[in-house]
Amino acid sequence: MNICIVEDEVQHLKHLITLLQKWEAANDHSLRIKYFSSGEDLLSKPLPSCHVFFLDIQLQKITGIDLARALRERGYTNEIVFLTAYREYVFEGYNVHALNYLIKPAQYEALDSCLQYVRKQLSDSCFQYRYKDSFFTIPYHDILYFSSSNHYVEIVTPNQRLKQVDSLKNILKFLPDFFVPCHRTLIVNIHHVQKIQHRELYLSNHDILPISNTYVKQVESAFIQKAF
Repeated sequence: MNICIVEDEVQHLKHLITLLQKWEAANDHSLRIKYFSSGEDLLSKPLPSCHVFFLDIQLQKITGIDLARALRERGYTNEIVFLTAYREYVFEGYNVHALNYLIKPAQYEALDSCLQYVRKQLSDSCFQYRYKDSFFTIPYHDILYFSSSNHYVEIVTPNQRLKQVDSLKNILKFLPDFFVPCHRTLIVNIHHVQKIQHRELYLSNHDILPISNTYVKQVESAFIQKAF
């Protein structure tokens, strides 16, 4: 998960980073944290790839509210959480579709609630891929299929093949319903299936996958339903 913080008070910045590191350890979920000391500093650079911005409302020149508006105008659609010492600023966040606010100094329970929400949103739209000690996300619509062999699962996209230690049985529990088993070693994204012929699936990247007898009806039903 990519986190960006805009905070001009060093003590509050350090406190928030400490809480984020605590959350990271407790949830076994990697956080990549960037921080800026002002809105001007942030806006002077290309907009970073970010899943959630933590914005101090009482910044020196550009306020957190104005900064949030600028982010939305630049096309940022992910989450914004405001940091504030004053509750009366909270309602201004509705105008920029803020997820929440944290009263400074931030409390771990409130931070946890925000991050769990963002994590759930990511898991609903992206597959979380782990490589060594880092986590990455792959949009589900980019995944063609999963293939298993020798305790590894290969994640196949149009541009790459990634491996991780896992089982198809475990992965299937977390996938959207447009992922369908077609063989004991394969789970296919039915949206990438262009045709079914002679117990084989022809995919958008020209790969051809077999269909075992066990999954014929399930695959055919899913393929028909995707047309409606």
